[in-house]
Amino acid sequence: MARGTVGAAHCPTAGKIDELIREIEDEGERKRDGDPVAGVEKILSQDPFEPPTRVTKRSPKPLFHVASKEERDDLVSGFLAFQTQYQIASEALRRVCHRPP
Repeated sequence: MARGTVGAAHCPTAGKIDELIREIEDEGERKRDGDPVAGVEKILSQDPFEPPTRVTKRSPKPLFHVASKEERDDLVSGFLAFQTQYQIASEALRRVCHRPP
């Protein structure tokens, strides 16, 4: 046995660990719907500068990462208020500093 490793055969919960690993692997297979995992060869053969060849199943990224809908609503309303104030200030500045072309 290599230094720093523990033999699972000597562990009283080795059977439980094996069972948990099988459950996790089975759950992963169910979530992939039979879609095989890309192997090392496939990953290394891909060009990192090319776009994906298939459409991803993911939704678009969120505007804000928050813990609850209320927090997101607060951030969105605050951002919209900021945008409004920014537009007002920008228009006022353009009126004052208007230079003909």
